[in-house]
Amino acid sequence: MSFEQELDTLQRVYAQYREDGDLNIAMREALHQYATDKGLTFEVREEPQHFFSLVADLQQQDSAGNIYLTRSSNDDSLANIAIAFPIDTNDSPQWFASAFSTFDLLSRDNVLCGVTLMGFTSLRGEGVGLETWENAIGIIPGKPAAFSRLPLLAQFTKSPSPTTFPLSAIFQISESAEAPSSLVGSSLLIAKAQKMLGDQEGVRVCTQEFRRAPRLRVEGPGVAEVSRRIICAYSEYVVALFDNFD
Repeated sequence: MSFEQELDTLQRVYAQYREDGDLNIAMREALHQYATDKGLTFEVREEPQHFFSLVADLQQQDSAGNIYLTRSSNDDSLANIAIAFPIDTNDSPQWFASAFSTFDLLSRDNVLCGVTLMGFTSLRGEGVGLETWENAIGIIPGKPAAFSRLPLLAQFTKSPSPTTFPLSAIFQISESAEAPSSLVGSSLLIAKAQKMLGDQEGVRVCTQEFRRAPRLRVEGPGVAEVSRRIICAYSEYVVALFDNFD
């Protein structure tokens, strides 16, 4: 199956109608099948009995409901770089299409860190899974995070914390010829993105820092290819950073 056919198949599943606030079970199953076909590591951060059975050594769960498809690097001591999209919100399909396209583009590159396609739990426009992942390191033992008290996530309360899944950075990508170019996120990644973009005019920039890992939302025309280059450059930065500690 060609990339275009794979993307079309997954987009049709992603766009299927669901009641507002429901988890996108069909998309999780479709991504599981895609990972199996491609020989990727598929890590499920959910109660597997609610969705599908996996080989035991691939069963990992967390309390946020996120899923991760990982293309590993040769150095498993480095945390992966994630390309994230909201898996349960289908009103902005370009976020999934752009994430999937960039993930595919990076399969042709020698990315020094592993690359993860991350579908994060998203309810009524809220990035529940992403924010739970972000704030997991600050949770007081025995005191649940605010999002974990949502009824829909009650089924995951016995699963391990998202702290068990480290990431070097998280990118969200939306390629659109109509949308104005914008960079929103950590100053470190914005600086690298601006270097790649050169002297482009009219790029909206908004800095927002994060505690656990730098993040960057990239929107506008041609951003999948630009994000590919940023991720490759950032993976080199991460490797150099760790080499300096050796």
